[in-house]
Amino acid sequence: MALPPTPTEIPLDEAVGRYLEACRNKVLIRRLSAATVGNYTADLHRFLELLPQAGEHTTESVTGAHVDEVLLAYANTADHRRKPAPGQVVGDTRRRMAATDEQAKAAGSTLRMRRSLSGFFTWCVDQAYATVSPMRTSEMEPKDEGKLRVERTSLDLEQAQALLTHGPGTATTNPHYDRDAIALALMGVLGLRAGEIAGLDTDHFTPATPTTPGSLQIYGKGRTWRTVPLPPWLEAVIVAYRARLGTDAPAPLLLSPTGKRLAVRDIERLLERAVKRTRAADPAHARAVVPHGLRHTAATLMLAEGWDVKVVAQLLGHQSVSTTSKYLDELPGELSVAINAHPLTPTRANNVTPSYS
Repeated sequence: MALPPTPTEIPLDEAVGRYLEACRNKVLIRRLSAATVGNYTADLHRFLELLPQAGEHTTESVTGAHVDEVLLAYANTADHRRKPAPGQVVGDTRRRMAATDEQAKAAGSTLRMRRSLSGFFTWCVDQAYATVSPMRTSEMEPKDEGKLRVERTSLDLEQAQALLTHGPGTATTNPHYDRDAIALALMGVLGLRAGEIAGLDTDHFTPATPTTPGSLQIYGKGRTWRTVPLPPWLEAVIVAYRARLGTDAPAPLLLSPTGKRLAVRDIERLLERAVKRTRAADPAHARAVVPHGLRHTAATLMLAEGWDVKVVAQLLGHQSVSTTSKYLDELPGELSVAINAHPLTPTRANNVTPSYS
């Protein structure tokens, strides 16, 4: 049996730079999304900040104990989604230390950090920069969070309708109302990921013909393409939007105010603005939501309407229907309605509890 090659040690920070450069190259060939690489970049730079004497480490010197030390320190920093206390002065909220356990990083955030480190050190071993990954002896592995935060869960039907109605605003209140309406519909009606929307070009859009509906070619996770039919009303909005931009407009389907491709963060911001408009117009049905929450919304509402789970899985780009089932958030009252409509429910007569005998 051949022995593994002797590793070529390089400085740890140099290895991080090479790894992130390799990840950015994968974005160009669409093996990774830009958002994913952004997460890797933030996590690995934070790892170098939290690792004591990181500048003296090589790819071979990091141990499982070092990884655990960093993960513990990271878990004790404040969740950047939580606002600082009144009067508290902070520089970078991502580096603010938590004052209480409730303010500390969520288990899911620490788990994401661990996964980023695992991918990096696996790459180091593959490149013969290290003999073995320190993750093999790391003991700090938090459990994933079982319950999603509210913003990531689905909207109910009335909330979703309010967002699609009021969220884009009007031509008077929002110069990009048609673009925003398209983005909201692609997320909330068809269940597209923000990264998939950001990657759309005009040649991915096929207008309807007398025999076929309009459609989008979506490049999703797993480096796979899928065709998503468009409802006629959404196709009409897309056609009108591109006509307004003119024939000389750049190739990306949805554009920023400067004519560039929308980034994932741009889509997150337009959704935040849409929630604010909805809250002003219909506060009773407004609720904060993130792009993945709208993906949950699309899946949940379709399944609640009785769509075949295989059809929903195909629309969302899931290779397994078991993945689709994870998007089932309970809609208010849905369980009660289902129980009351159970086929074995006996018929009541004269307000007397019946029996099956």
